[in-house]
Amino acid sequence: MKRRICAVSGSRADYGLLRWTLKEIHDDSKLELYLVVTGSHLLAEYGSSVNEIEADSIPISGRIDVIDPTDSAQGVARAIGAGVVKFSETFSQLEPDLLLLLGDRYEIFSAAVAATALHIPIAHCHGGERTEGAMDEALRHSITKMAHIHFTATNQYKARVIQLGEHPEHVFNVGSFGVEAVQRFPRLTQPELETKLNLNLSHKTLFVAYHPETHSPEDDQQTLANLFRCLNELNQVKVIFSLSNADEGGRGINELINEYVNTNSDKASVFANLGQEVLFSLLENVDGIVGNSSSGIIEAPSLKVGTLNIGNRQKGRIRADSIIDCRASCNEISRGLAILLSKEFKERVKQASNPYEGQGPSKKVRSILRSFPLDGILRKAFYDISANG
Repeated sequence: MKRRICAVSGSRADYGLLRWTLKEIHDDSKLELYLVVTGSHLLAEYGSSVNEIEADSIPISGRIDVIDPTDSAQGVARAIGAGVVKFSETFSQLEPDLLLLLGDRYEIFSAAVAATALHIPIAHCHGGERTEGAMDEALRHSITKMAHIHFTATNQYKARVIQLGEHPEHVFNVGSFGVEAVQRFPRLTQPELETKLNLNLSHKTLFVAYHPETHSPEDDQQTLANLFRCLNELNQVKVIFSLSNADEGGRGINELINEYVNTNSDKASVFANLGQEVLFSLLENVDGIVGNSSSGIIEAPSLKVGTLNIGNRQKGRIRADSIIDCRASCNEISRGLAILLSKEFKERVKQASNPYEGQGPSKKVRSILRSFPLDGILRKAFYDISANG
């Protein structure tokens, strides 16, 4: 009898990370995949990224609409509550043997709460990480405590999951799923990329991806104003924006980005959802990544492109030498951009190694999901490091 694995994807970001693992599960004769999509996947304003899943021929077993019409804190709280109710209904219908979750978003938290109430064991990917500038920090560690099998991206993150009381025999360092995607995805040539995006990439170009700092969303407007001012000072540099995700304050950020692009159409362009093939191809053809996206920390070093990381959203993540951290003031951003575009730093980026690189995490995860014993797995004991040496 096949083991039934239900996976949940809530955004273009986590689907990009899970894609190869989902393919491995789908193609395994001993496993049956049920994929539930939710969150920004289902919204046109975020690029309707569910189309990307359909293009990959991965069957979708459920669609759960949870995003609130507002992007306020109360709207996020309402979405979490609605998600728990809707996921519980869907999981009750699908009756999976195991739930596979990745990351730290509030939709994923809702799925974990529902599964916990329904006594469904959880396998969690990318636990043990720190993002101190976002609410995701608390949600990620909460999901870790609800989960029973853990797949981490580095040994340091594995140690942190064990520190949270998870038994070492249930925690596996497999490397980053995003880095595997970088390694496996084919690239478009520069002419193909320019045709697809209707852009000329012969100029110096920066890619900007900025998301809300959900612990201090009131600061985002000023941060973007400072960033726009600094970008305008770079007269010969083009800018490509990716829209923000569906967090508290995300729509406000997207409004500001669209306004800037409309006002500076000779310099800037914006895309809601590029897809990984185009994104990775683009990042290999730009002069740097700017903003506060995890892709600038985790995947960018493997693409040999430097990152200027602004503010606290990614504070606490392990970093390669290709990352520049700066505060959100004009002076700090301007100084960081000068370093990012310098020849000396670009040489440093070429030599930087990526601490997130692993060897085929999707195959490792598929093998563990296929064989890990589930009898009695719900009865977790807290693994106390001091008591266990």
